[in-house]
Amino acid sequence: MTISLRKLSDRVYYLTTNGDLHTARALYEKFGFAIVHQEKKQYSGYELVDETWERSLLS
Repeated sequence: MTISLRKLSDRVYYLTTNGDLHTARALYEKFGFAIVHQEKKQYSGYELVDETWERSLLS
């Protein structure tokens, strides 16, 4: 499983991760990130949900 944080602009950051990382997802929500995209994918025979989370520094 991978997690990455990237800067979308000077005021917006986004994370990409997999939906089965429940503890990580709770932290994202705690720090103000929200899911903006979900997509089912196959990884080595397993179906996972890729998620993109986004947070604006203005909020």
